Amino acid sequence: MPSRQPAFLPRLLAAMTLAIAVLTASPAAACPNCKENLSNGKNAQGEDAPNVAQGFAWSIYVMLAVPFTMAGLLGFAAWKLSKHAAKAQQRIGQHGFTPGA
Repeated sequence: MPSRQPAFLPRLLAAMTLAIAVLTASPAAACPNCKENLSNGKNAQGEDAPNVAQGFAWSIYVMLAVPFTMAGLLGFAAWKLSKHAAKAQQRIGQHGFTPGA
């Protein structure tokens, strides 16, 4: 006879995992290049650091947007194909087409 876990055990494990993650979290450290650019106000080419930081932010936004855009395009293509197939099925039903006849 298999032993059953108490119902509270999965919740307890999830709560403990969350507590450990929150309690052991530390501030994120920037990479040396980012840290250097933002600390002195200028980058290696003499450009203002806020422009560099804004550039990093935009690159992150683009990297986050690409997977969602691709998923949206694939979903749209599937929707259009299913709509096209439904119209074709409807046309076949209206004209009484029977395959192999």
